[in-house]
Amino acid sequence: MWIPAIWICTISMYPVNRIFVMKRVFFILCLFVGLLNSGCSQNVTSRISNIKEDFPKATLSLSMDSILVEYCSFAIDIKYMSYFISFSNSDKIVITSGSTGLHKYPSVTVAIDSLDLIKSFVTCINKFYIDKTEKIITERKKTNLMIDADYPMFFITGYKKGKKVVNESTIFSDNELFVFNPLFHEFHELTRKLVKFVDDELELKK
Repeated sequence: MWIPAIWICTISMYPVNRIFVMKRVFFILCLFVGLLNSGCSQNVTSRISNIKEDFPKATLSLSMDSILVEYCSFAIDIKYMSYFISFSNSDKIVITSGSTGLHKYPSVTVAIDSLDLIKSFVTCINKFYIDKTEKIITERKKTNLMIDADYPMFFITGYKKGKKVVNESTIFSDNELFVFNPLFHEFHELTRKLVKFVDDELELKK
């Protein structure tokens, strides 16, 4: 059972950390490259096939047609620095690799048709970014110390009848300590699980 806690991080004892700042600048540049690469045509690999006809399909709130989630992380156990996760009220989630950082990994796209994973993911998107019935942060505290926590970043874009109706982002400041909603931890772990399918596919291509 998960116990709410402050995100594990490393705190620098100096107010200015040059390496930390350089890393953030490098990250932004890599995201820009990832956005350019995401438009390239790619082969889609389908993973997980357990579709059940009697399993209720997930749908986006407010009658939205589709959602695009960009997930960014510096975590060392995933291959890419960013991933794009798209869903359009269908029976699949499509995940595409984004920025590769200094690595020269090929672009990979994977389609996930596990309806239980899809429903869990879409439910969290609805609660945090569309209906906003859940808060991401339950407690925050300012600090004078520079925090290098490698918090994840989420950029959410939602569309309805071809028009952008949702444009949300989750970016955490570097001089605060946070206590997160347990459901957000679950959402983050679920997102990591989804992007791992892309990493697994990359390993198969080697």
